Amino acid sequence: MNKTYTLMLIHCLFFTVFLSCIYAGDTSNWHLPENAKARLGKGYINEIQYTPDGKILAVATDIGIWLYDTDTNKEIALLGAHTGEINSIDFSADGSILAYDSGSNVVIWDMLNSSQKTYIKEPNDNDVLSAAISPDGKTIAGGTSYGNTYLYDVETGIKKATYSIRGHNITGVEFSPDGQSLLIEGTDTRRNKSILLKDINTHKELGEITVNDDMNGIAFSPDGKKIVCASQKKDNLLLWDIQHTPDNEKNKNLNCGISDSVAFSPDSSMIAVGKGNVTLYDVDTGKQIGFHPTHFSVISVAFSPDGKTLASATYQQIFLWDIDSAKPLKTININGKDEVKSVAISPDGSTFASGGLDESVTLWDANTGNLKEHFSLDTGVVNAVAFSPDGNTLAVGTDGVIDLLNIGTSHKKSIPIAHLGRVLSLNFSPDGNTIACAGDNSLVTLIDTATHEQKAELTGHKGQVNRVVFNPSGTLLASGGDDKQMILWDTDTGAKVYSSVIHDSKVEGEVWSLAFSPDGNTLAIGKRYGNIILMDIDTYKHRTISYSVSGIANIAYSIDGENIITASVDGLHLWDVEKGKTVAAFVGHKGIVTSAKFNPTDGSIVSSGVDGTIRIWNETGGGFRDIATGFIETVSSVAYSPDGNTFATTGGKYAVRLWDADTIELKSVIGWSRAPQTITFSPNGSQIATGGLSDNVELWDVDTGKQTALLEGHTDAIVTIDYSPDEKTIASGGRDGLVIIWDLVSGTEKDRSKAHQVGHRANFMEYVNGVVYSSDGQTLASGRYDAILLWKVATDKYIEIKTPENLQCLSLHPYGSILASGHTDGVYLWHVNTGEQIAKLEGHSHTVLCVAFSPDGSILASGGNSSDRKVILWDVEMTKEIATLTGHTGGVRSVAFSPDSNTLVSGSWDGTALIWDISQFR
Repeated sequence: MNKTYTLMLIHCLFFTVFLSCIYAGDTSNWHLPENAKARLGKGYINEIQYTPDGKILAVATDIGIWLYDTDTNKEIALLGAHTGEINSIDFSADGSILAYDSGSNVVIWDMLNSSQKTYIKEPNDNDVLSAAISPDGKTIAGGTSYGNTYLYDVETGIKKATYSIRGHNITGVEFSPDGQSLLIEGTDTRRNKSILLKDINTHKELGEITVNDDMNGIAFSPDGKKIVCASQKKDNLLLWDIQHTPDNEKNKNLNCGISDSVAFSPDSSMIAVGKGNVTLYDVDTGKQIGFHPTHFSVISVAFSPDGKTLASATYQQIFLWDIDSAKPLKTININGKDEVKSVAISPDGSTFASGGLDESVTLWDANTGNLKEHFSLDTGVVNAVAFSPDGNTLAVGTDGVIDLLNIGTSHKKSIPIAHLGRVLSLNFSPDGNTIACAGDNSLVTLIDTATHEQKAELTGHKGQVNRVVFNPSGTLLASGGDDKQMILWDTDTGAKVYSSVIHDSKVEGEVWSLAFSPDGNTLAIGKRYGNIILMDIDTYKHRTISYSVSGIANIAYSIDGENIITASVDGLHLWDVEKGKTVAAFVGHKGIVTSAKFNPTDGSIVSSGVDGTIRIWNETGGGFRDIATGFIETVSSVAYSPDGNTFATTGGKYAVRLWDADTIELKSVIGWSRAPQTITFSPNGSQIATGGLSDNVELWDVDTGKQTALLEGHTDAIVTIDYSPDEKTIASGGRDGLVIIWDLVSGTEKDRSKAHQVGHRANFMEYVNGVVYSSDGQTLASGRYDAILLWKVATDKYIEIKTPENLQCLSLHPYGSILASGHTDGVYLWHVNTGEQIAKLEGHSHTVLCVAFSPDGSILASGGNSSDRKVILWDVEMTKEIATLTGHTGGVRSVAFSPDSNTLVSGSWDGTALIWDISQFR
């Protein structure tokens, strides 16, 4: 069977047999663990790889391997779900077999028959960290954390060889293109590398390279002649000629900076290097020949088999690039929506527009945040949007095209401007008669809005122009580019009025953003590096705002000109122009903020980011509304509303997300604070309390999403919160060793206890890891490292129960007679009145992080840490295990029951929440 026929057969069988077994439009239902109803989140990306025919892109994540159709960029399958974190993937040369690491095993997936086999389960070894399959598909290799590499015969399962590098984790294995040798990458405790080349037929060592450096990527060239490694300490690539491996004089270094991943092009002529961006280097000359800007650390890069496309992956996004033009083709977001690159607000402040990598433009109601209209474009990524002065037209800049959209009729007029390449910036003149636009080349182009004809081309820049902006009177146009120049143009004559290489005392830098003050007297300049510069238009003198920010993508003045908002790599910041100091930092976006604008009517701020979200903020930074939700990260806490219609999760550094319990759809995002770690609903469901690294208890209105109270009193992170049944008080416990009871009527401390605290500063033994009220509100239980205190609320007196060490969590039975606690060695049940131990429940292999009783009191759920990853259901009356729910690939941080006790939600460090149907166990 030839290779082409094999690949055709693979795709026919794969799509007809395997894909018929999954839910085609809802990835939350794909390959769920037994008894799970849905999954929220897709995990974190570890590696990407194309199939040999380039038709499928495989993405290894925390929870499995997602397969994407490269024509549509849509998910088509999930393989190996919840078998353990998958770090490496490798296809055989004909594409019929996919090999990957999973926990303590190497697994091969038969693409022809949609089946799998498991290899390498050595009883005295540890986790498998890397996997590879020989080009002929006959041999599989797996490297472990004990320094061993095992070779197995794929057909028989018989072990063929064991190679060892003492004192090293085997973090990479790769077969040579001819399949005759194996490259083994070992890392010791000092993160130095040993690279071993073995002949797999004779098992002889062909060469060894010891590198006193931390190497993050290793690869064979497709022609089998070279090996490349990415450096973390020496800021370069190390390139070896295989015939002269021991002889360093035959090797070369490519000075490319700290790197995280590398890949050869199919013809072995280029190397792609992933770091903060993706850079292409010529193998022979070592010179840079291409640059592809991304936004986060690039952990994996891969060329398509035809060499025309480059895929680069961050932890949660995949960028696809055209090699020849260096233009972005598509972004695939594993855990969220496409990046929003630009926003604009209509002159009347009622509407704002957003555009980004999904090649569409959306209009939103500025007051409600509701979607008003959506325009799908076929002209490329939307890099810039701008409203006309009368608000009737929206100009959209894409790849060599400006689309003019009539807001009322949705009519579209496309104006090709091919010579610009990507349109990176555009702006209407104040009278609405002219559009200025700029892009990849060095030109600034002026277009007549009535005739749609080109009026002028302004030449003066020597590279990409990133921003163009008119002054308020329309007499001047400012432009800034990668040549580090800012140029002022006379809009009547097109003549250059002033030009200067923009620099401050620190460093010159590309000009990324510009904004005129409302009176037109000052120009604010934002650069890729360095400070914010304010230049006087009359004298051309400038001063800097004395705070260094990175990558200022956008600058905008407030209506009164007293403040500036900056969107940058460092986030969203508000500045006092006169004092030159930051006024507020707006915390909420994950990653780079790409754009920010002031609403001309009410002074609110609209911002967008690479996290796929758009947010509306008040000018003081006191809160915002989330318009387009982004991805889910580590799920540290889950909670059900009392009516069972909603459950809440903490996902990411700042958010609390509310989900519809029936449809599993996101309802809203509220409770933005500093890394909320614990959440709970009030008994009537109208309020949510959060606590985390902010040291404060924050109360949020569920309907409006607004903060209703900030309870300040703790001096360290808050770990646990619970409402009293009558909702008059709330109890909180934290790492400061304090238990504080708050009067919700007055918003003040009602009682503070230091009974868990020793001296003036608590250590980890005194952390309060759980507080919970009894159903009658008369008793409050709190837990620390080795004790539970049962407080009589009315008298403020308590009894102490000595427990096993490392208490992590508490739950009180709804009838108030039993208390459950989670520890390193299991779950303990205690009699509340006497303090006596009722039972020890053993089933977890490691520390129990969370426990919760079902509302009817019949079941106790417990979740284990990253070494265990299980959810166990226990029969409370019989004190025995009734079910084990497996599926998470990280520690289970939180569990919550629905009010009818039929559904359980578990939140994990693997970036997902799983919803389980447990009705059969009751």
